[in-house]
Parts: sequence; structure tokens; C-alpha cells
Amino acid sequence: MLANIQHRHRTLAFGATAVSVLVAGALHVWDDRLLVSIAFLGFVPMVCAATIIQWAGHVLAMERVDAYLTALARALREGY
Repeated sequence: MLANIQHRHRTLAFGATAVSVLVAGALHVWDDRLLVSIAFLGFVPMVCAATIIQWAGHVLAMERVDAYLTALARALREGY
């Protein structure tokens, strides 16, 4: 379970880093409006969405583990 929490944090950190690199790159070529528009209207939202989707997948996996462990604990309490 702790590894899953670490994966969630790494996913958010990687996504934030990727967005930062894209924003820095877009600001570096600020004079070329086409590249800046593609970066800010295309790549940045896609990276943000992919990061959130992957993070949500980790959260859902953790909820499934929680449900399983709760049912297991309930069964053990009833059995003993």
C-alpha cells in the first residue's frame, strides 16, 4: 500500500515536471506564436489530463485494495 502511495506522488511530480518543461519551452520561443499556441492549447492540457487520469487510476486501485482488506478484516472478526 505504501508503494501505491509513492507511485501516486511520483505520478503527480512527473506530471508537474513535464508541464513545467513544456511551459518553459513555450516561454522560450514566445516570439513564434504558432509554437506557443500549440504548446499551451495542445500539449499542456494533454499532459495535465494524462497525469490526472493516471493518478485517478492509482486512487481507484487503492480503493479496491481498501475494500478487499476491509472485507477480509470483517470476515476474520466474524470468524473468530
